Amino acid sequence: MGTSCVLQKDYIVLQQDLEKSQDERASLQDTIAQYKEKYAVRAAKMKSLEEQVESLSASNTQLLSQVGAFTSLSQKKTENLEKSLKNMREKDAQIKTIQDVLKANDSLQLAYMAQLRNLSETYAAQNVTVKPDQQGVRITVPYTFLFGDRGTVLQIESQPLLEQIAKAAQMITQPLKLITYIPQRETTEQTLPANWNQNIDRANLVNALLQEKYRLKPNQILLETRGLHALSGTIDSNALYIYLIPSFPEFYTTVKGLVR
Repeated sequence: MGTSCVLQKDYIVLQQDLEKSQDERASLQDTIAQYKEKYAVRAAKMKSLEEQVESLSASNTQLLSQVGAFTSLSQKKTENLEKSLKNMREKDAQIKTIQDVLKANDSLQLAYMAQLRNLSETYAAQNVTVKPDQQGVRITVPYTFLFGDRGTVLQIESQPLLEQIAKAAQMITQPLKLITYIPQRETTEQTLPANWNQNIDRANLVNALLQEKYRLKPNQILLETRGLHALSGTIDSNALYIYLIPSFPEFYTTVKGLVR
């Protein structure tokens, strides 16, 4: 009897312990479930953060690439700007050089033209004309003014004109050009005037006077004789054509060198 009671008590105790263990197990299972739920939430957040980090890393890489490209582009633009500024400075220097030469030549040309400006008016009665053309400044002087009617002696009245022309010739580098025209046969049957070559002698006399009296050097005078045909237009065989050719080699050489 006593033994049965002991066993029953032990059973009750064991039963209580079992229930308690079951309660504790259920509680642990609930706790585990809560932790699993929290873990899942945190795992989802972690995954989202990893994705954000990857996106930010890609954006950062792209930004770095853009910054590098912008830096390279800026450097190239800076180099191009420096080249442009350098070219502008060189062009400014070229323009200044040309302007300086032009100023010098303008002064020379002004003095040169001042020697000729009044010739047409002063000698209008003698039919002397001063006109620019493709070759330079053309001064047309009738032989009748230089030598009189059919003469071969230079008239005193014509020498001031030749003196002015000589002074202008001293200011230029190109030779003074004396051109005289003589009749030219159109056919073998055509006869020429008896004094057809008289103008050559007259041009030579003018040439000699310019050298001997007005100190022009032989290399400053170019004497030309041209044949006069029926098709020569307004050319007058009874006049001496004097060409003053202003030439400024320093200016042209400078410009040519700058624009190469």
